Amino acid sequence: MTQKIAWLPLLFLALVGCEPPPSVGQDVNRPYEDGTVVVVTGEGPTGVLTGTENCAPTSAGCVGTKDLGEICKGEKGPADVLYKDGKIIAEICYPEKTGEGGQTTLGKDEAPSLSTNQGRVTFSPDGDGETREGGVQVQGNGNVVYGNGAENTIIKGDSQISGNNNKLRGVTVIGDLGFQGNNVTIALTVVEGNLNITGNNAILADVVVLGDLTITGSNHILMRTFVSGKVSVVGENNQCAETFYFEDADEDKVLAKTEVGEVWTCQ
Repeated sequence: MTQKIAWLPLLFLALVGCEPPPSVGQDVNRPYEDGTVVVVTGEGPTGVLTGTENCAPTSAGCVGTKDLGEICKGEKGPADVLYKDGKIIAEICYPEKTGEGGQTTLGKDEAPSLSTNQGRVTFSPDGDGETREGGVQVQGNGNVVYGNGAENTIIKGDSQISGNNNKLRGVTVIGDLGFQGNNVTIALTVVEGNLNITGNNAILADVVVLGDLTITGSNHILMRTFVSGKVSVVGENNQCAETFYFEDADEDKVLAKTEVGEVWTCQ
């Protein structure tokens, strides 16, 4: 019997320093909506920011609606913004719902299978918590697979995403996951097997890997990436922030604060 994998953030922080105060929600697995921002610090995702226009992009823990247009170069879709030492170190900008490739919402038993460019995949909430068979299969450029959170969108099967500028967010993959291409991103995701990435300019944010992590290429940014197996990050100009080994001591496939071990760094 396969146990459900859930991603439990280690700590949520209150957001401070904004005038006027933004609307802050702690559900970082928000729907695919325009103009919403999740801020990820070294302590974890701090929640959703919407509704205020007066936060500067360089203010720690504070991103406003005007800032999103600057950060994501005019795109209106949601974004994940990574902060370290009070500065933005990376942005994951999701495109608007409409566009080339269209948007598909998968039903209860469906797993994503794409062979297109600029496609967007979301998931109906009636399948939350149930396992979808078939893995994640994506070929093409600029595609987004946007789950309802790792504890909700669970996809079983070895998975492969090939192409440039592809994004995976908010899912659990029960199996191995391979990424091939440049400018790829993975956020708020659990991989039960091994995670292999080949290419340049990848961004990982709040990723849990129960197997091995192997990354080849340059200019990667990894923030809050937890690995139970072996780590190999080979290339130039790679950044690792808040990256840790962990041991799933109780074998429940849930990352707990007490299971976090030593820091690992990019080679």
